Amino acid sequence: MKLMKILNPFKLQNWEYKKFLIVILGIQLSLLGLFGFNKLGFETPILRALIGFVYVSFVPGYLILRILKLNKLDSLESFLYSVGLSIFFVMLVGFLINIIYPNFGITNKPLSEMSIIISLLITTLFLTILNKNSMLSTNNQEHLNLKDIVTPKVLFLSLIPFLAIFGTYLVNYYQNNFLIILLILIIAILPIFAVIYNIIPKQLYPYTLWIMAISLIFHVSLIGQYTPIYDGENLPYEVIENSFWEMDKDIGTFNGVYNSVLSTNVLATFFVKFLDISLTNTYKILYPILLSFTALGVFKISRLYTDPKKSFLATFLLIGTAMFYINIPMIRKQVVAELFLVLLILLFLNKKYHNSNILKLIFIVALPWSHYGISVLFLGLLAFTALTLVIFKKIDSKIGLYSDKFSIFTIFLIFITISWYLFISNSSTFISITNTAFKVFITVLSVPDPEQSRGTQILNKEMPSILWSSLKLMYMATIATSSLGIINYTYNFVKSKFIDGNLTTICFSSYWLMILGASVIVPHFSVMSPYRLFHVFTLFSGFLCILGLEVMFKILQKTLKMPKKIDYEKSSLKLITVFLVFFMLFNTQIIFEFAKDHPKSISFSQISVTKYGTIDDIYFVYRRLINHQDRLMNMWVKNNQVNGKITHLNDDSGAKLEINNQTYLVVNKFTTTFNKYVRKTSWELREYKDINTINNVLEEHNKIYNNGEGYITHP
Repeated sequence: MKLMKILNPFKLQNWEYKKFLIVILGIQLSLLGLFGFNKLGFETPILRALIGFVYVSFVPGYLILRILKLNKLDSLESFLYSVGLSIFFVMLVGFLINIIYPNFGITNKPLSEMSIIISLLITTLFLTILNKNSMLSTNNQEHLNLKDIVTPKVLFLSLIPFLAIFGTYLVNYYQNNFLIILLILIIAILPIFAVIYNIIPKQLYPYTLWIMAISLIFHVSLIGQYTPIYDGENLPYEVIENSFWEMDKDIGTFNGVYNSVLSTNVLATFFVKFLDISLTNTYKILYPILLSFTALGVFKISRLYTDPKKSFLATFLLIGTAMFYINIPMIRKQVVAELFLVLLILLFLNKKYHNSNILKLIFIVALPWSHYGISVLFLGLLAFTALTLVIFKKIDSKIGLYSDKFSIFTIFLIFITISWYLFISNSSTFISITNTAFKVFITVLSVPDPEQSRGTQILNKEMPSILWSSLKLMYMATIATSSLGIINYTYNFVKSKFIDGNLTTICFSSYWLMILGASVIVPHFSVMSPYRLFHVFTLFSGFLCILGLEVMFKILQKTLKMPKKIDYEKSSLKLITVFLVFFMLFNTQIIFEFAKDHPKSISFSQISVTKYGTIDDIYFVYRRLINHQDRLMNMWVKNNQVNGKITHLNDDSGAKLEINNQTYLVVNKFTTTFNKYVRKTSWELREYKDINTINNVLEEHNKIYNNGEGYITHP
């Protein structure tokens, strides 16, 4: 029987031009048809969102890959670079039309639905025309065997994200957490199937990792009717409403920083208008999908250094940490920045392709557009690596072979970063970055007090139980073993007389470790929380953690003089797998749910937290679950344009409680339910006060809004 094969869709840039053109134009015509149906009054929400997301996230990228004649990439690289190029292209188009259209009198609403649709379709069509001159050899075409795709294992894996979707539905509407718990347990079994029992074949490792990543993210992001808004991510609402991004808007340094990025203000607007979906669903579904792709990039980075099984475990370390699926999906600009960061790390460490400099330049430009913190951290990485390579070049020219290139890219990123943040949003970001750098510099000169740093506060924070202390120790163990991995890699590099290894890898890993250390030692350094810095650290250091764990087991073997008959490499791999599985189970908090030990997962502990948690645990859940009545109350404040200071009793920003005769006092469901209000006393600590302590103030206020679960008062 002849096996059915199809052209590899992940290497679309290598297809014969005619077939390539049919696919691209087919998607464009499909979208035009859907837009036409919508204008005639026929709604096609799911279909337009699905095809639109494919178009926005992949089509421009594959067109650019073909123009650049990057036809020797493997499937995973082609897929990842196409996503990165597409997101960059969409942000570029949005930025340009936002400037050009109003200045040339075309329209004052450059980011309206029609303007976005026409602009993106025309610019993509222009890329398609350019592709006519990029004729590639059809010898690079690859085929996929459908027999390898349509298998019971693939079908089983494909069903797992639906457990997250249906499970969150049951939690949202019926308070039933059975499917979510089942989902977590199934995900915990997958690494054991893949690494220990070889049930999942190695060619399915990337797909398995992506399935685990998106399922874990969805099991949190899809909880609740609304999504929490952090770090100025309410600004896209204004951009969407006005169909214009006011890039020089004077809204103060704090909000001006958030207004300076394209990754939320422009990209989110494109998603909303082009796909015809709400901003809430954009935040809940589309940005999580983009984040899940970073797991594939981390797997590819790890594959540069180790075998598929260890790369699988290195990526699982990233996926299994709580920051990956709880916090980062709610910081959308960092989601986009991390995608570019992973692609840049992959490009700089992979010496396989010599024509990738244009990709490096593109993604370097995209980084400041996406997130100020990540771009500054990466700038530090390039500068540190360039300086180290220059020093070693004096010792041996072969070791510092790439020092000139790193220096050039460092200068280019400095130029792009300063140019962007100096001229956008009234230099708010530039001022903020320089102020932070000045604070850190002054602190270091004046003998810093580590007790004032966020990292030290986290390390010194008292855990509520032995199980929670165990999770803390697991995090410390991963950092320690990663450090051991770096030492071992460096030792082997020196031992081989700088041949067997890569100095760039040592620079990258040492830099991220120093950043983690600085977040503990230096006050004001960790503006981005240590949790987020640890997450960024795992984007690169996963394989080093696995290497460190292996070294640790070898040391134990020699110390305890264990019998040599045992295959310690296989045994250590099994132990590492079991450790990482338990690490993931602790991070998801399912262990605490089963043990009834301070459970506070918003996905499956909404009921149990009130029975077995402290008031701090309860607040942890409540501040992430946006209550409908609280939402209505905040909308009332916005729509009525109240004059005077608005004070939220439960303010997580650390602001002092300020109540006077000009103050509007907002009291939400948490306070009316538990008679407590919250004030943040430090980076990591909060205090909970009884509402009766401000009764004298409340008695002088009148309720001007009351919806039964929350109210607003004013003198």
